Amino acid sequence: MTQNVRQTIISRYQQVLNQFGLSTILTVIVTGFGFLSIAIAVWSIEHADWISPEPSLITTLALATTAAIILAKIPLNRIVAFLLAVIIGIIIIVWQSTQLFVATENTSSFQLWWESITSGRPSEGTIYFAMFLILITWIIGFISIRSILRKHNAWPAVVMGTVMLIVNLTNLPRENYYFFALFFLCAIILLAVTNLAKVGSNLLEWQEKYIRRGVAYFSVAVISISLVTTSIAYFVPEPPIDKIGIKLDTSSFNSRSVQELWFNIFASVSSKWTTLKSQQQEQLLFKDPLETGDKIRFLISTDRSNYWRTRRYDVYEAWGWSSTLETEEQLRSLEQITYQEGLQKGNILFYTVENRLKTDVILSLGAVTSVDIPVKLQAFSNEQTDEFTTSTTGVRDIATIVSTQILRPYQRYRVSASVIEASPEELNQADEDYPKWVTDHYLQLPDDFPSTVRTLSEEITRDAKTPYEKAIAIQAYLRRLHYDQQVQVPPANTDGVEYFLFSTERGVCTEFASAMAVMLRASGVPVRIATGYFRGELDEETGYYVIRGRNYHAWVEIYFPQYGWINFEATPATPEIVTTAEIIEDTDYNFSFSSGEELPFWMLEDPFASIGLESSGGTYVYRHLPMPYLYLLGALTLIVTAIYVTREALDRWVRRLQRVHTADEAYQRMCILANRGNSGPFDYETPTEFGQRLTKYLPGQENTIDLVIQLYLGVKYSPRKSINEQDIIKMQKAWVELTSSLVRNMLRLRKWTLVRFFWRP
Repeated sequence: MTQNVRQTIISRYQQVLNQFGLSTILTVIVTGFGFLSIAIAVWSIEHADWISPEPSLITTLALATTAAIILAKIPLNRIVAFLLAVIIGIIIIVWQSTQLFVATENTSSFQLWWESITSGRPSEGTIYFAMFLILITWIIGFISIRSILRKHNAWPAVVMGTVMLIVNLTNLPRENYYFFALFFLCAIILLAVTNLAKVGSNLLEWQEKYIRRGVAYFSVAVISISLVTTSIAYFVPEPPIDKIGIKLDTSSFNSRSVQELWFNIFASVSSKWTTLKSQQQEQLLFKDPLETGDKIRFLISTDRSNYWRTRRYDVYEAWGWSSTLETEEQLRSLEQITYQEGLQKGNILFYTVENRLKTDVILSLGAVTSVDIPVKLQAFSNEQTDEFTTSTTGVRDIATIVSTQILRPYQRYRVSASVIEASPEELNQADEDYPKWVTDHYLQLPDDFPSTVRTLSEEITRDAKTPYEKAIAIQAYLRRLHYDQQVQVPPANTDGVEYFLFSTERGVCTEFASAMAVMLRASGVPVRIATGYFRGELDEETGYYVIRGRNYHAWVEIYFPQYGWINFEATPATPEIVTTAEIIEDTDYNFSFSSGEELPFWMLEDPFASIGLESSGGTYVYRHLPMPYLYLLGALTLIVTAIYVTREALDRWVRRLQRVHTADEAYQRMCILANRGNSGPFDYETPTEFGQRLTKYLPGQENTIDLVIQLYLGVKYSPRKSINEQDIIKMQKAWVELTSSLVRNMLRLRKWTLVRFFWRP
């Protein structure tokens, strides 16, 4: 930028200031950016739609800004101003919250509001949460704007806005993280403008130098803060209320959890994340609604996708199924899971699961042999007599595998599994020499089991000679029935399978799987129910299988000696079920898997290493790195921080160079710096000749160079060996100005415009 252009800009700037007044312009700009910064954080809360109806928080912020401006301009005692702010805030909270109620002919909105807050507890409705949002918005808006106007301090706005964003966005999907970029862009400008306002009338004297340095200094500060706070949103524990995706495990308050306390204003606020807990799946009821919807539950990286199991059920009752868990065992990361001997060896399969919900359930395929995070095995039984070895062995009859802690959205874990494939011919030739623990447990039927279902099972399987043929016969019969998600639930005191087979003849996967399971048990075939998700959709771009809510499914597992538990599909492949589970038409089901077998391969310390994969060592890993703007912020932070570290080091060195006390010392340092810049004195040059040549490298420094050389010559070649106090002051002033030019010349910074923007000693 040339000198003429700079002068033109400054002249125009001065004309505007003279016309409107510096104070007024700075007040408008600073207030505008202060309001905009907080408004972005408030907008992120409104955008999240935590409750409905939701108060207009932007309106509250606008009123808080107005009140802060008025009270800042009126000379009031601090206590009086505080009391006025409290009174105005209470009025705003009442007015805004009453707008959430629609008046009727006989009752005003205020009366409805008053009845709501006096008749119920804070945990029983959303009005208290709405008032909380209004209160927080008012406090943050008022304090931020008042601090900006009275103290020229924008940091309260930046800090409180950042906290508001972190608390809000930590509980939202990452698609909402663009609010970070918008907020910190405004925050950078706000800090720069606020610091310009501190200068006030001296702004013109500082000219472009202060603007350049002010923007640079505070930009790097806010960029660094943005990087740190964004990282906090990824890694810090969630705030303490479970209903909005916040976790708090506590037994305080008379051994009651915080979520149950009457003053928990978050109790009625719906979480933005689906929560799937293992303990909520201990029973499978016929009346349970089928999970549907397009929300993504999991992303799975695998070579093959089929049944993804979440839980198994062993005990049938008229109302549904239950898991009779008997044992629980906790395993470390990558600790191996072993199974009973006597089964076929399975194929090795690895898969990675990324959660898109909050859950402690581990998706299982085949026989899970290790998980790279700490898990718990919840089993039906643990020690039984193994008829293959005629000894007591550990039988991994696993019902479900759960994480030791709730997995947050975007967390990942990696699983190794043993998968057994069996052809229809192999299954048909399998013997019926079932272990005792299988027959004792998986032929169970209730004492009041309907005879009609037992009779039907016997008729269907009359001609079947093997368990496999019985399964195919019952499967073929069930395919004559209809899949219908709108079917009515069984009446009370009615057996669900009997109602399905003889009354409605239509149902969902739960009815079909239950019918096949109990009919096989009635025919003497050990079987159990499994639930989870089926296959999903392959994302061609990422290679991940996308598991959605509509992929929820139930199927049966039949026990075959030498093979273990084999998946069988009971639900017919009808158009109605296409969105829920893709059913393979092959009635032989040769894709079925067993729950597996111990493999010697898994005795390795790190089984993932043998196929070129790096184990995560039990830590939670994110597939998605931060958004692109985070990369930009990180790069800018590193670059600018490096520049300022270098600048600070140079500043310290230059300040030491500038401290001279004699003319000889100043001349010697001038020679050293000039020599390092390849412009030092030659052996044949006199000091005067050296000074004349040096002026070619340092334009504009002719007078300072000449002064230093003349004082040096006067001391060296004259009778007096020192200079007077007045000359010392002149020399030190000239040397301070000359040092900067010598350092820039030494570092070749004369043409580095970008560097000179940040560093200009």
